[in-house]
Amino acid sequence: MIIEIDKVVSMTYELKIQNEQREWDLVDSSKEGHPLVFLYGHGNLIVGFERNVQGLKAGDHYDFKVSPEEGYGVSDARQVVNLPIDTFRDHEGKLMEDILVIGTAVPMNNDEGHRLTGIIKGITSTEVIMDFNHPMADKELHFTGTIVSVRPATPDEIAHGHVHGDGGVHH
Repeated sequence: MIIEIDKVVSMTYELKIQNEQREWDLVDSSKEGHPLVFLYGHGNLIVGFERNVQGLKAGDHYDFKVSPEEGYGVSDARQVVNLPIDTFRDHEGKLMEDILVIGTAVPMNNDEGHRLTGIIKGITSTEVIMDFNHPMADKELHFTGTIVSVRPATPDEIAHGHVHGDGGVHH
């Protein structure tokens, strides 16, 4: 069976990105005995990844690179914002100095209540400069791994848009 829309895919993977010396560093991987399991064609993974595994079958090995445009995107200057430093005060009005460190990832909510993570890029006496671009924006991604299995999705999995059971959502 090949990977195509409405198939449940189980696979091992390693994800590497280039460091400043242009060497490939491992940044993520599936754990031994715990493959990544996903419903193909439902937007659960980045476009470039799904495009590259389409048509593969159990036992196939893969090795490909994904451009920023088909990965986590390119940086958008509009996603770098200056927030008042008072945003980082606790309920007693005390500045949360343990969080206010350049490079810290801070989970926040936008005006519509959507969860975002921003990276602190700068701090002044009145503002905190936050970058809400994805941390892997602008990065070429190098994936390697093996397809473990491919099976048809159940009607419930298709309706819900994700895998149920082992490696998936339990509800």
